Amino acid sequence: MLRKHVLIGAAACAALAFAGLTRADVSAPVTTSDSNNVVYLQAAPASAPATTTAAAPVTPLNGAIANIPAVGTFFGNAGLSAVGYVEGSWTYTSHTVGGNYLADRVFDTQADSLQFDAVDLAISRTASASPFDIGFTLEQLYGWDGAYIHSNGLTIYSPSKIGFAAHPKAQYDLNQANIVFSFATIGHGLSIEAGKFDTLLGYEVIDATGNAFFSHSYIFDEEPFTHTGVIATYNITDPNGPTPFTATGGITRGWDQALKDNNGSIDATGQLKYTVTNKYSVLLNVITGDESPSGSQDGWRTVIDANGTYNASDQLTLGFNGMYAWQAQAKYGGVGAGTGSWYGFAGYAGYKISDQVTVNARAEWFDDQNGSAPTQLAVGPAVGAANQFYEVTLGVSLKPLADANATVAGLTIRPEARWDYSDHAAFNEGTQNDQWTAAIEAYFSY
Repeated sequence: MLRKHVLIGAAACAALAFAGLTRADVSAPVTTSDSNNVVYLQAAPASAPATTTAAAPVTPLNGAIANIPAVGTFFGNAGLSAVGYVEGSWTYTSHTVGGNYLADRVFDTQADSLQFDAVDLAISRTASASPFDIGFTLEQLYGWDGAYIHSNGLTIYSPSKIGFAAHPKAQYDLNQANIVFSFATIGHGLSIEAGKFDTLLGYEVIDATGNAFFSHSYIFDEEPFTHTGVIATYNITDPNGPTPFTATGGITRGWDQALKDNNGSIDATGQLKYTVTNKYSVLLNVITGDESPSGSQDGWRTVIDANGTYNASDQLTLGFNGMYAWQAQAKYGGVGAGTGSWYGFAGYAGYKISDQVTVNARAEWFDDQNGSAPTQLAVGPAVGAANQFYEVTLGVSLKPLADANATVAGLTIRPEARWDYSDHAAFNEGTQNDQWTAAIEAYFSY
């Protein structure tokens, strides 16, 4: 089996060494239709070469930095940008005996209490269209969300004090730290990214500003958050043409592995992104590799993920996310008894009523066919058992100050109502087949 410690470790250290110069915008979530201010955002290919030197977005933080003597000059000359958000929420649940624990959720795991979800800061430099240029990424997050996205070897918290058992509740995480080398004159453009970066998979993302809803899908829960490794992206067609087509591929240390690895094997990951028209784009993602801890039985896991966005009109945006995964010797708790599989499909719709109001809907089906999906928050008889999950979420994205100046326009308030159902009782301490939740979340982009 190939060994990856030297190669990937070196890449990680190189990226962390450049961390102070931050993440390139080439891997930041971008809207599918800037002119329509569409709510649905999809992460761009993590190392897509830039075609021009990007100006820093007009945000309160960039504006404040520009007005600081010397610092503003340095940021401007270096092409650096600083953006972020702060987020908080409150959730109600229909539980009667299970306290405020929310089964099968990602970040919104507790109800009936105010959550300080995150304060995020991303400093970035986008590589220019010169024959060769370098971009950087540094994204850091502190808050409730940080306890759920730690990577192995890159956290100060004990394994017994992260996730649902988080202590303290608010935790720090270095979400991304990478360096991007852009070769604009190789074909239609080639870039190589090394370090820690968000996964290529999925329609939903960690960044709260990149999603239509506060709560996340089951699919998002059952895919990796970040990777540490090296990936390359090549523009098969002209990225500025009518139908851009890019291919990304590389190796990583595995699911949420960073400066340490739970075994000695590498993962392979890749993505094909095709913009069919200026209204429709589709992505096909894959990751495969052994995810079992060293010394345990083989746990080769493969995930195929497809997602896309269709801007049906200036008001209506549709999206989808489908995934299929399987793993050898996969059983809950690591006890292998055969190949397990899990798969699901989620559909999205958003209707923009005005610059201030967008109505969103999501419907999802998820089948944990063997009870072997890697992330299981269910309790009681549903743990480790074959189960099917369904959820319907309705929400509104409110931007009350959207027409104001950039200093305050980043305020977004998102109330939502969600209904979950499982074939086997997975909610309310394993006593109920369904669960109702209502949440209100607010974030401010700066």
